Amino acid sequence: MINQVLWQRWLLSPAILGGAIVALWGELPFTPLGVTPAFAIEPAVDTATQIPSATVTTQPQTVETSVSVTVPTTASTSETTLENPAYSATLETDTSIAPTITATSEREENSAKSPLLETETSVEVSEVPVEVRDTTLLEQIDNYSNEAGVSSVEQVTNVSQLRDVSPNDWAFEALRSLVERYACIAGYPDGTFRGNRALTRYEFAAGLNSCLQQIERLIAANTSEFVSREDLETLQRLIQDFEVELAALGTRVDTLEGRVAFLEDHQFSTTTKLEGEVILGFADILTGDNVLGEDVDDIAVFGSRTRLNFETSFTGRDRLRTRLEARGLETFTERTVTFEGNLAFADADADNDVELEELTYTFPIGENTEIFIAANGGDAEDFASTVNFLDGDGGSGALTRFGTRNPIYYLVEGAGIGLRQQLGDSLELSLGYLAGDANNPDDGGGLFNGPYGALAQLVYKPSDRFQIGFTYINSYNRETLTGSPASNPRTTLRTLGDQPVNVNFQPAPVPTTPITFLANQQIPLGTALPTGTTLPAGTTLDAPTTLPIAITIPRPGPIPGVITVPAGTTIPAGISLPQPITLPIDFVLPAPITPSADIVLQPPTTPPLDPIVFNGTVGDLLAQPSFAGIPLGFDLDIPVVSNSYGIEFSWRASEKFVLGGWVGYTTSINLSTGNGLITRGSFNSINGAITLAFPDLGKRGNLAGIIVGVEPIVLDTDIDVNQGLQDLVDPANLNPALIAAGVALLNSAPAILDVLDDFDEPDPDVSLHVEAFYQMQLTDNISITPGIIWITAPGSLATNSDLVIGTIRTTFRF
Repeated sequence: MINQVLWQRWLLSPAILGGAIVALWGELPFTPLGVTPAFAIEPAVDTATQIPSATVTTQPQTVETSVSVTVPTTASTSETTLENPAYSATLETDTSIAPTITATSEREENSAKSPLLETETSVEVSEVPVEVRDTTLLEQIDNYSNEAGVSSVEQVTNVSQLRDVSPNDWAFEALRSLVERYACIAGYPDGTFRGNRALTRYEFAAGLNSCLQQIERLIAANTSEFVSREDLETLQRLIQDFEVELAALGTRVDTLEGRVAFLEDHQFSTTTKLEGEVILGFADILTGDNVLGEDVDDIAVFGSRTRLNFETSFTGRDRLRTRLEARGLETFTERTVTFEGNLAFADADADNDVELEELTYTFPIGENTEIFIAANGGDAEDFASTVNFLDGDGGSGALTRFGTRNPIYYLVEGAGIGLRQQLGDSLELSLGYLAGDANNPDDGGGLFNGPYGALAQLVYKPSDRFQIGFTYINSYNRETLTGSPASNPRTTLRTLGDQPVNVNFQPAPVPTTPITFLANQQIPLGTALPTGTTLPAGTTLDAPTTLPIAITIPRPGPIPGVITVPAGTTIPAGISLPQPITLPIDFVLPAPITPSADIVLQPPTTPPLDPIVFNGTVGDLLAQPSFAGIPLGFDLDIPVVSNSYGIEFSWRASEKFVLGGWVGYTTSINLSTGNGLITRGSFNSINGAITLAFPDLGKRGNLAGIIVGVEPIVLDTDIDVNQGLQDLVDPANLNPALIAAGVALLNSAPAILDVLDDFDEPDPDVSLHVEAFYQMQLTDNISITPGIIWITAPGSLATNSDLVIGTIRTTFRF
């Protein structure tokens, strides 16, 4: 006899048993040949809230079943969805197929309290309920067994010793016979049984339980004459061999009910899913020079980037993304004075403030069109493929901003709209316009008056292994923030313009140098003779002149006294002084004279200059109307419009190797002179790379990558710098009295010299970017990526020592 507890498990209500079949049906379906299905095995229809899958473990055999339970929108319309890696099964009622029964139990009454359990199963509810008799199925099975004595099935190997039940086992054939005779299990929509697949013991137990229920119904409905004694003997043997699995059915259903109820009570939202990414990054400049040729000290940094995405869907095909982000790792630009080698998960303004980094909505129109709307934080890659296998947006794949994608894509970001259109099977068209200051109503802001990027791209994908993209971008006041300083002039000017300047120059009185006129050396007309200058006797007037002042001279001859010559007296040329004369006042010669002896003149003292004091930034200084007598008044905010062209490709040569690359070309024109800082003109820049990817290297999920390329460099320019600014930094052109002030200024703000270099000439040398990394997937949610970045000739100056940067990125996803 089977114990009474097990019997109570068999008497579970049809709804609960149906739930058990859903939970335990597992990875392989079971369907009788030739029987019209009562439930369909088909992809689940997403008409209600999806509850996260639950994994149930039962001894003696561990079985993991991923179950997605669909919450009905009403009490009268419901279905139970079963998901596993191979397929999804939806159980629906079909009252036109098999005889059904209504059974009431305490479990059904309890389950009615939860809408999650108001589901219909393959054990159908009869249109005419019947009453279960007191005589139980087990009692009849025992009676038949006693009459028959030893059953012939005892000659067969005990299947309880088997791990699985295969189509060749007697138990499998026995159950299939029961299924075909009593229609207790339905099959696939095509009416097939697919009986060549092995079942787990728990899947088999679920099918056996369904047949027990069907036979119980037949007996209870006074149709027991249709149930043969042989079938009851087979059932008894099956029950004995699968006693543990049958007993586990109720436990598994109870556990699943509890978990579903918990999820229903604690689910985050019926329409929103929370996803997160946390990056912990360590980086160190191991060696190298900055753009100014100065050694960059060995410096290690450690920071993070945290993203929380709230993914909301209202139809199952759309997506509203709300992203909160906190950045806590700064780029090395402040130390290297270049944008080369910057990490993709670092930022120039990383203060760990939590910001609304993205608010976007994507939805389809028909089967081939997708619309993207960004209120904040939209990027080109949101609606256009970047055609790079290593593009992981900083969280995976390439480590650097340059290695992540063709830099021209960074010219398109902000708020706006995008479109992705499929043109047949092999072409994809992307169009978009994003404005960087769309929410600002001030001058130079708004959706169309501020920075923007407009993209048009066509991607040709003839196969799953190869694709090539052709990209055009028109942008205004946008820069890639990769490559040399000269290729990002606006940002470079702002960076240099923020450099502090502190000048406190207190000019001292200018010392005077005595001037000596030798004897018989003519002193020219207009020479200033200071008070107290003595003209020696014999000094000759070389030209007639009129005395501007009265002078007194000793009377010649034996008669003592003096002679006063009044002002306005005309003295003829050739007259010589009979005696020395000391000037009582400063006197400017009205005519040249020739002294008879050396005369030393002491010039008057020059009064000191006004103090020169300035505390601010380079930008503030250049905005001053003048400095040290040199006119300035320059504006560093110079608008630039650019047209960029790109070609990108990716070829998956094998499952373990992907070859890719790109080339980008940008031509830019400055739309103002910055109040005379520079001339109007243009400059052209280029970049390119080859990428090698090795997916699943060493372990499934791992990724190795190598990137070799040239970050954006300026090929040519016809922009010239204002001569006045050159005078400011060239001491040779300064007033000698202001040389000290100029030197003090340059010592305080050497960046002024760099301002000139950024516009005056193209990048003189080519800088290479070499990057290698190995991403190790520790678990489904954790990866660690060590890597190294090598930048030759930083700032495109071969005189600078190569930069070498080491980094380790740890990414957590949940």
